[in-house]
Amino acid sequence: MRGHRVRYFCLALSLAALGSLTVLAQDNAPAPDKAPEKAPEKAPEKAPDKPPAPRTLKVNVKYTGAGTVDEKHNIVVFVFDAPNFADGSVTPIGAQQATSKTQTVTYSDLATSPVYVAAIFDPSGAYDGMSMPPSGSSVTVYSKTPPTPDPIKIEPGDTAEIDLPFDDTAKMP
Repeated sequence: MRGHRVRYFCLALSLAALGSLTVLAQDNAPAPDKAPEKAPEKAPEKAPDKPPAPRTLKVNVKYTGAGTVDEKHNIVVFVFDAPNFADGSVTPIGAQQATSKTQTVTYSDLATSPVYVAAIFDPSGAYDGMSMPPSGSSVTVYSKTPPTPDPIKIEPGDTAEIDLPFDDTAKMP
Protein backbone atom coordinates (compact mmCIF):
# COMPACT_ATOMS: atom_id res chain seq x y z
CA MET A 1 0.00 0.00 0.00
CA ARG A 2 2.82 2.41 0.86
CA GLY A 3 4.38 1.90 -2.60
CA HIS A 4 1.16 3.05 -4.26
CA ARG A 5 1.05 6.23 -2.16
CA VAL A 6 4.64 7.02 -3.07
CA ARG A 7 3.92 6.50 -6.79
CA TYR A 8 0.83 8.70 -6.60
CA PHE A 9 2.77 11.39 -4.74
CA CYS A 10 5.56 11.29 -7.35
CA LEU A 11 2.99 11.40 -10.15
CA ALA A 12 1.28 14.39 -8.53
CA LEU A 13 4.65 16.17 -8.16
CA SER A 14 5.47 15.46 -11.80
CA LEU A 15 2.12 16.79 -12.98
CA ALA A 16 2.45 19.90 -10.81
CA ALA A 17 5.92 20.55 -12.16
CA LEU A 18 4.71 20.05 -15.74
CA GLY A 19 1.84 22.48 -15.12
CA SER A 20 4.29 25.07 -13.75
CA LEU A 21 6.50 24.74 -16.81
CA THR A 22 3.50 25.19 -19.11
CA VAL A 23 2.44 28.36 -17.28
CA LEU A 24 6.03 29.68 -17.39
CA ALA A 25 6.26 28.95 -21.09
CA GLN A 26 3.00 30.77 -21.75
CA ASP A 27 4.08 33.77 -19.64
CA ASN A 28 7.41 34.00 -21.43
CA ALA A 29 6.06 33.55 -24.97
CA PRO A 30 6.62 36.66 -27.12
CA ALA A 31 3.58 38.66 -28.18
CA PRO A 32 2.65 37.89 -31.78
CA ASP A 33 3.55 41.41 -32.99
CA LYS A 34 6.89 41.63 -31.12
CA ALA A 35 10.22 40.13 -32.02
CA PRO A 36 11.50 37.55 -29.59
CA GLU A 37 13.64 38.97 -26.82
CA LYS A 38 17.30 38.19 -26.56
CA ALA A 39 18.08 35.24 -24.33
CA PRO A 40 19.45 36.32 -20.96
CA GLU A 41 23.19 36.00 -20.59
CA LYS A 42 24.43 33.04 -18.64
CA ALA A 43 25.77 33.71 -15.21
CA PRO A 44 29.45 32.87 -14.91
CA GLU A 45 29.98 29.34 -13.73
CA LYS A 46 30.87 29.00 -10.09
CA ALA A 47 34.30 27.57 -9.43
CA PRO A 48 34.10 24.09 -7.91
CA ASP A 49 34.25 24.03 -4.13
CA LYS A 50 37.69 23.33 -2.77
CA PRO A 51 37.97 20.18 -0.71
CA PRO A 52 38.33 20.94 2.98
CA ALA A 53 41.87 21.53 4.16
CA PRO A 54 43.40 18.49 5.81
CA ARG A 55 43.53 18.13 9.56
CA THR A 56 46.65 17.12 11.51
CA LEU A 57 46.83 15.30 14.84
CA LYS A 58 49.94 15.05 17.00
CA VAL A 59 49.83 12.38 19.71
CA ASN A 60 52.41 12.69 22.51
CA VAL A 61 52.78 9.11 23.74
CA LYS A 62 54.22 8.66 27.22
CA TYR A 63 54.44 5.06 28.41
CA THR A 64 55.56 4.69 32.03
CA GLY A 65 55.08 0.93 32.33
CA ALA A 66 57.74 -1.70 33.02
CA GLY A 67 58.15 -2.92 29.42
CA THR A 68 61.02 -2.05 27.10
CA VAL A 69 59.94 -0.02 24.08
CA ASP A 70 62.16 -0.20 20.99
CA GLU A 71 62.07 -1.19 17.29
CA LYS A 72 61.04 -4.77 18.15
CA HIS A 73 58.70 -3.88 21.06
CA ASN A 74 56.78 -0.86 19.83
CA ILE A 75 53.62 0.94 20.86
CA VAL A 76 50.93 0.97 18.16
CA VAL A 77 48.85 4.17 18.17
CA PHE A 78 45.53 4.00 16.34
CA VAL A 79 43.16 6.75 15.12
CA PHE A 80 39.47 5.94 14.56
CA ASP A 81 36.57 7.94 13.16
CA ALA A 82 33.99 6.43 15.54
CA PRO A 83 34.00 5.89 19.31
CA ASN A 84 32.81 2.27 19.25
CA PHE A 85 36.14 0.86 18.03
CA ALA A 86 36.57 -1.35 21.11
CA ASP A 87 33.88 -3.74 19.86
CA GLY A 88 35.90 -4.42 16.69
CA SER A 89 33.29 -3.01 14.31
CA VAL A 90 35.31 0.05 13.29
CA THR A 91 38.48 -0.04 11.19
CA PRO A 92 41.23 2.41 12.13
CA ILE A 93 41.79 5.31 9.75
CA GLY A 94 45.41 5.52 10.83
CA ALA A 95 48.05 3.55 12.72
CA GLN A 96 51.63 4.45 13.61
CA GLN A 97 54.31 2.97 15.79
CA ALA A 98 56.19 4.62 18.61
CA THR A 99 59.59 3.05 19.20
CA SER A 100 60.40 4.77 22.49
CA LYS A 101 58.52 5.30 25.74
CA THR A 102 58.14 9.00 25.02
CA GLN A 103 57.49 9.89 21.40
CA THR A 104 55.19 12.06 19.27
CA VAL A 105 53.45 10.45 16.31
CA THR A 106 51.79 12.69 13.73
CA TYR A 107 48.81 11.97 11.52
CA SER A 108 48.53 14.35 8.58
CA ASP A 109 45.70 14.65 6.06
CA LEU A 110 42.90 13.45 8.35
CA ALA A 111 39.69 13.94 6.41
CA THR A 112 37.26 13.68 9.30
CA SER A 113 36.53 15.08 12.73
CA PRO A 114 36.11 14.14 15.48
CA VAL A 115 38.62 11.33 15.80
CA TYR A 116 39.41 8.93 18.65
CA VAL A 117 42.79 7.54 19.75
CA ALA A 118 43.89 4.27 21.33
CA ALA A 119 47.32 2.74 21.95
CA ILE A 120 48.51 -0.81 22.58
CA PHE A 121 51.85 -2.08 23.85
CA ASP A 122 52.71 -5.78 23.67
CA PRO A 123 55.87 -6.41 25.73
CA SER A 124 56.53 -9.66 23.83
CA GLY A 125 56.85 -7.74 20.54
CA ALA A 126 54.47 -10.14 18.77
CA TYR A 127 51.65 -7.66 18.09
CA ASP A 128 51.46 -6.65 14.43
CA GLY A 129 48.70 -4.02 14.76
CA MET A 130 46.48 -5.97 12.34
CA SER A 131 44.84 -8.50 14.65
CA MET A 132 43.41 -8.52 18.15
CA PRO A 133 46.09 -7.53 20.69
CA PRO A 134 47.55 -10.43 22.66
CA SER A 135 46.35 -11.09 26.19
CA GLY A 136 48.38 -9.07 28.69
CA SER A 137 49.06 -6.17 26.31
CA SER A 138 48.88 -2.73 27.93
CA VAL A 139 46.12 -0.56 26.44
CA THR A 140 44.82 2.98 26.69
CA VAL A 141 42.33 5.32 25.05
CA TYR A 142 42.38 9.09 24.96
CA SER A 143 39.81 9.86 27.66
CA LYS A 144 39.14 11.92 30.72
CA THR A 145 36.72 9.24 31.95
CA PRO A 146 38.07 5.81 30.85
CA PRO A 147 37.05 3.55 29.29
CA THR A 148 34.84 5.92 27.27
CA PRO A 149 36.95 7.52 24.51
CA ASP A 150 36.85 11.31 24.19
CA PRO A 151 36.40 12.91 20.77
CA ILE A 152 39.23 15.02 19.41
CA LYS A 153 37.76 17.78 17.29
CA ILE A 154 39.98 19.26 14.59
CA GLU A 155 38.85 22.01 12.25
CA PRO A 156 39.93 21.83 8.58
CA GLY A 157 43.45 23.20 8.20
CA ASP A 158 44.15 23.00 11.95
CA THR A 159 46.49 20.86 14.05
CA ALA A 160 45.45 19.33 17.36
CA GLU A 161 47.94 18.00 19.87
CA ILE A 162 47.07 15.59 22.68
CA ASP A 163 48.94 13.84 25.46
CA LEU A 164 48.44 10.08 25.73
CA PRO A 165 50.05 8.88 28.96
CA PHE A 166 49.62 5.26 30.02
CA ASP A 167 51.19 2.46 32.00
CA ASP A 168 50.49 -1.21 32.68
CA THR A 169 47.30 -0.64 34.69
CA ALA A 170 44.86 -1.55 31.88
CA LYS A 171 45.62 -4.81 30.07
CA MET A 172 43.95 -6.95 27.45
CA PRO A 173 42.19 -9.92 29.07
